[in-house]
Parts: sequence; C-alpha cells; structure tokens
Amino acid sequence: MASDVMLDLSIYEYIYYMFGPQEASDVIKLQLHLSLLKDEYVKLQNYCSDLERKYSLAIAKHGEVNENGFLSKLLKIVGGLFNQDHYSDIKVKLDGQLISAHRFVLSARSESWGVTSLFHADLLDWSMLNPDVGRAVLKWVYTDEVDFFDGDKFTLDLMCTANEFKLDELVTKCEKVLIASANIKNCISLYTTACQMGANFLKEHCSGLISAHWNDFTPADFSSMNSALLFDVLKSQTNFPLHSAIRLHRDDVVFLFLIAFNNEHETYKLGQPTHRAFAPVNPPIEYSTAPEINERHWTCSILTTEPRGRDIQKIFFGERTENRYSYVCQLSCCFQER
Repeated sequence: MASDVMLDLSIYEYIYYMFGPQEASDVIKLQLHLSLLKDEYVKLQNYCSDLERKYSLAIAKHGEVNENGFLSKLLKIVGGLFNQDHYSDIKVKLDGQLISAHRFVLSARSESWGVTSLFHADLLDWSMLNPDVGRAVLKWVYTDEVDFFDGDKFTLDLMCTANEFKLDELVTKCEKVLIASANIKNCISLYTTACQMGANFLKEHCSGLISAHWNDFTPADFSSMNSALLFDVLKSQTNFPLHSAIRLHRDDVVFLFLIAFNNEHETYKLGQPTHRAFAPVNPPIEYSTAPEINERHWTCSILTTEPRGRDIQKIFFGERTENRYSYVCQLSCCFQER
C-alpha cells in the first residue's frame, strides 16, 4: 500500500517547505485514507460484477423472474409472517412481550438460537437483548431487511447478537455499515470488536486506518484494549513494539514482550538481533541460545534516550536484583513521570 500512496517527491518537498512538516504529514495521511477508500471501491466493484454475472447465469438458465412464481410467492409469504400468529409454533420473549415466530423460518437462517433443540423448544428467551436489536434480528430473519437507524452502537450490538446466533449474512451486512462509518475516533474500538468476533473485513479496514493515523493516537486511545491484542497491534504497526508499549504506558504489554523475548531459543548469529525492538551495543561473535546471556549483548535503544534510562538498564541487564515485573513497573513509571 505504501508504494501506492507515496506522493511525488517534488510535490511533497514543495508542501514541506511552503507549509511546514505538519501540513505535509496531513497530506500523507489523506493519501493513505484515500487509498483505503479506493480499495473498498474496488472491492464493491468486484462484488457488483460477480452479482451481475450470477444474475445473468440465473436468467439464462431459468428465464425472467416471475413474480407469480413459487419462489417469489414463498418469499412474500415468509416476509408476511413476521410477528404474526398465523402458522406460529414458537414464541420469542423480548422486552416483556411474547412475539410469535416460526420454527421453519428460524431454522432456515441458523441452528444456533440459544437452545439445545429448536424443534423441541416452545420459547426463546431474549430478555437479555436490547429490544431494538432483538426486533431488528427477527425482522431480518423474515424479510432480509435491516434499518440501521441508531448509530454505531446499535450496529455493533446487532453484529454481536448476529454473531452469537451465527447469522453470518447479517454480520457481513453490519460490517459493511461499520466500514462506511469508520474514522480515526472509532477505528480502535471497532478493530477490537472485529478481532473478538472474527469480522475480517472490518478488521482489515480498521487496521489500515490505525496504520495511516498511528502517530495521532495517545495512550488513552488504547487504554481499553487488552494486552494480548495490543501486543499484536504493536508488532504489526510499528518497527519497535517495545518502545511503543512503553510510550503507551502499558506495562502489561511490556511484560508480554519480555516473556516472548525470554522464550526464544534460537541461536543468533552476527548481525541478527534477537528482536527488531532491540539494537545491538557491541557485535558479538556468536550468541548463546540462553536468553539470559543474549540479553547482556543487546540493549533497547530507547533506554539511552529517555530519563532514568541507565537505572532501568541496570535492572534489565541483571546488575540489580529486582525481578522482571519490577523492571516493567520501573520502566512504566519512567515514562509516567515525564
């Protein structure tokens, strides 16, 4: 992607010297965002072309769609059964009310409705669901239509509920809506939700936004992200994940990094650092497979540029007796005191 969004050097230099580094940086961010939008546009074009191809094949095979045909009538009948007692054989408890439903319609959408056997259940208890979300799920089940009227919070709740009931088509529909509304303010929370649910399209799009605006985020933006996920984000988005974890004041992520570093058991040869977050002090001839020995040959370059770096180096390299977690706390405090 980087090669696709790089400005012509002369244009970038002109903006830089005429308006300053901040404006030049903003232009680069806009170019990255535009590239993401172009990617989404291409995906939609491909999807539309695929639908047109399938539609043409269907028309060639079965002829024009007949509104009075069996399939068309069946779809109309199913859509008309929404919240109707006619043919109803199961109830849905939602917002203190009992809504009429139909086993065959629910079964056609999914087999995961929170009960052991749908055909032996007389009631689906959705009391814990947001009433608007529950009604939206039922309406989609019958009519294949959703009204996204209440912002991202509603769409996220709907997507989570659809994922719980294994309604993959509804999850995809919610993903597309959230992708259209994703921005720098909500992309981190959307990325977290997408990772938890396995919503890959939304995850990929938000990852691109995070990458484009990485330098604009603050520690507060990542405060609610769990340590394991943030660790993966830092490894994929930055060249020096340990440095970034420290600057985000996340001692739990630093601790995960140190655990991963200590679990490495490869032999490191000349010019091959144990991790890209570390920079060599002196090039040793051959590194031992023991992590505690390797650590003494390597140092984190950030420690030489931040306050109290030498004290933390002593902790990390074993010149003092504090344990590993104490090092993490000291490292975090070093940046919190700045």
